[in-house]
Amino acid sequence: MSNTITSEEVNYLIFRYLLESGYTHAAFTFGHEALVLESGIDGLGVPPGALLGFLQRGVSYAEIEAHVARLHAERLKEGADRRENGSMLAETVSSADKKSHMQPVVINLAEVHRTLVNRPRRRQRTAVEVPAVKQETAPAEAMAADALYTVHDTEVTVLYGHTAEVFAIAWNPTQEHLLASGSGDATARIWAIPSGPSGRTAVAPPLELRHQSLDEHRPLTSPTLSSATDDVTMDSASGAPVASSGSRQRRAPSRDVTALDWSPDGRRIASASYDGATRVWTSTGALERLFSIHTGPVLSLKWNSTGKRLATSSVDHSVAIWDVFSGRLEQQVQLHRAPVLDVDWQSEDTFASSGSDKMIYVFRVGESKPLRMFYGHQDEVNSIKWDPTGTLLASGSDDCTVKIWRPIRQSGLATTPGETSPDGPSSGSSCDYLVHDYTDHTKEVYAVRWSPGANRYFASASFDSTVRVWDPAHAGGAPTMVLSRHFGPVFSIAFSPCGQYLASGSSDRNMLIWSLREGGKLIRVLRCQGGIFEVAWNVTGSKVAAALSNGTVAITDLRL
Repeated sequence: MSNTITSEEVNYLIFRYLLESGYTHAAFTFGHEALVLESGIDGLGVPPGALLGFLQRGVSYAEIEAHVARLHAERLKEGADRRENGSMLAETVSSADKKSHMQPVVINLAEVHRTLVNRPRRRQRTAVEVPAVKQETAPAEAMAADALYTVHDTEVTVLYGHTAEVFAIAWNPTQEHLLASGSGDATARIWAIPSGPSGRTAVAPPLELRHQSLDEHRPLTSPTLSSATDDVTMDSASGAPVASSGSRQRRAPSRDVTALDWSPDGRRIASASYDGATRVWTSTGALERLFSIHTGPVLSLKWNSTGKRLATSSVDHSVAIWDVFSGRLEQQVQLHRAPVLDVDWQSEDTFASSGSDKMIYVFRVGESKPLRMFYGHQDEVNSIKWDPTGTLLASGSDDCTVKIWRPIRQSGLATTPGETSPDGPSSGSSCDYLVHDYTDHTKEVYAVRWSPGANRYFASASFDSTVRVWDPAHAGGAPTMVLSRHFGPVFSIAFSPCGQYLASGSSDRNMLIWSLREGGKLIRVLRCQGGIFEVAWNVTGSKVAAALSNGTVAITDLRL
């Protein structure tokens, strides 16, 4: 076994550390620049906390070396003193003394790790510190109490096949048995899930959607590709697509799948990739469109309500709007000054975007200036979501706050003015309003989601290990429910289609299901074999799935 470590291996350990610590955006950026996923390292063979393990052993070894060096120096000094004093006595050192001299000082890197993860990522934070929500019980006691609700292994369907982390999952909105998954192995897969109880029936092999390099897909002379077969030169011998002689050359970046979204009619699924491309596939697995204008990883993508347009946001600071039917780029918005982390449609032609520049913009397709600019967050805005009516916009940020915005003043609701951008107000900015500013979370807010239908409440997921449910109509501003049985950062939340249940997934490897109609009662615990990046319900609410860091997808039923 080699006792050396390569720079590629160091980069992979850092990449994994960032992922495991919850720094997802930093991990994506670092992985892209360091070409981590091009290294060929088998991620499934690297245990969680590997970097900390190496550091622990390295620090211990360094301490041993330091103690040996100090002991050697002391002995040399003692020998010199003896010679000066004429002493010829032999030195005797007891075994106990030797042991005490050689015992290294062990630094608890687990504590250092927790300190690093829990520290603020920016010096500027909210002015008022909010005390952390007290857990109902200690972790060990809580896990024992939760055993009553734990889903048995025989009630879980596990999907195997991906060879890297599964970052995204999405159920088909019209066919309850179709589930798509996207992974760091540069593939998406469409699975046909049996309608019976989970864990009882084998799952057929999935359709594999391979995200080939752009050179393999098409010549790189145009920023867009209206059809997967247009303008592609085929090699006469192998039949494989090749780039034309006039195409520009570029290094093939990694192609892990970062996001998935089905069209409203369920006939197509769009996948976002690390190589900056967006691919549109049919539900039968055929590549229909390939859009490539972004120069950095695509972090988010959303279909509009008609399924005609697709919005994509990227690390390259831009949002692109695509006409899927014609394959045409309708607009590229380049107003953000940092990576655009999320995008969401308000209506058929109006959308919002949020970014690392702390800004939220509302745009209408075809217009060069934003309709609204929401400025008030003090750190990256990780997640935005319009309510089902398109009236209120929720946002969650690294500044530990959740905010509710109303782009148009309406009578009968008390509001406070939102701040305008330092660059000056946008068109109509006098009507921009911050309705609520929730400061109860004590760490970064990673996701916000609205309940479907007429229920006008929403939930937020945070790195403080809690999920909070809010009612914007409540004048007090406090959460109506605090769900606090997780023991790690909560990455994903999803309401059931009926709005009565909420699923949450965390780095603690637990997917929890809560009954909101019972005041946030915990009713299901699914203990998984990896950290959970995303959770999702099927269209009927009968099954819920979790995307895991160990390369699998776990599915269970909601049977009460």
